[in-house]
Amino acid sequence: MRTYAQGDAVRDITWIASARRGELIVLERATSMSQRLVVLASVRVSKHTWEGHPDQADRIYETTFALIEALSKQGIQCLLYCDGYWRYGRQYGSDHHLVFSGEGFWNSRLRHHLGHLLGSVAAYPAVSLTNILSEIRRTVPPPTQLILVISYEDDFIRRQISPFQRAGYDVETLLVSSTSIAEDEGTPP
Repeated sequence: MRTYAQGDAVRDITWIASARRGELIVLERATSMSQRLVVLASVRVSKHTWEGHPDQADRIYETTFALIEALSKQGIQCLLYCDGYWRYGRQYGSDHHLVFSGEGFWNSRLRHHLGHLLGSVAAYPAVSLTNILSEIRRTVPPPTQLILVISYEDDFIRRQISPFQRAGYDVETLLVSSTSIAEDEGTPP
C-alpha cells in the first residue's frame, strides 16, 4: 500500500486504510493487473491526409488484431483508436474515435468482438492523426504506453508524437510493411 498519487485508479483506493490514516491510500496491483495501453491504428499511407489503400489497411488491422490479442492474453487492458471512418463512433460526435476497450483476459467472445469492430472500420482515413492524438491526450492520462501501428511515418508524425513523450507517455511505433500480399507469400507480383 502507498499514498494516493494523481492518475491512480479510484478502484485501487483502500477505503478502510484511508479512513484510518486520514489520507487516501491505494493498493498497488501487479503490473499486469493494472497496466493500460493505447493502440492507435492508422491507415494513412502518405502525406496526403485522406489517401488510403485497402490492402495496406488490411495489414494494419491484422497487425493490430494480433497485437491486442497478445497483450490481452497477458491481462493488459487495451484501448484501440483508429483514424479510419467508423460509423459506430459517430453516436458520440466527430471527435470520438475509440473503437475498442478491452477489459479482462482474451477469450473467444473478445476475439469475435474485436474482429467484428476491425472489420467495420474503413480502409481510408476519416480524420487527421492530430485530432485523434488530441482525443487520446484528453481522455487517457500519462503514464500510459502508446503504440502506433502505421505504415507511413514522416517528420510531421514524429513532431505530433514528441509532446506525448515529454508529457510522460511511453510511445512506440510499429511500422507495418507496405509490400504486396504476393511478395509476402513469396510469389512474384
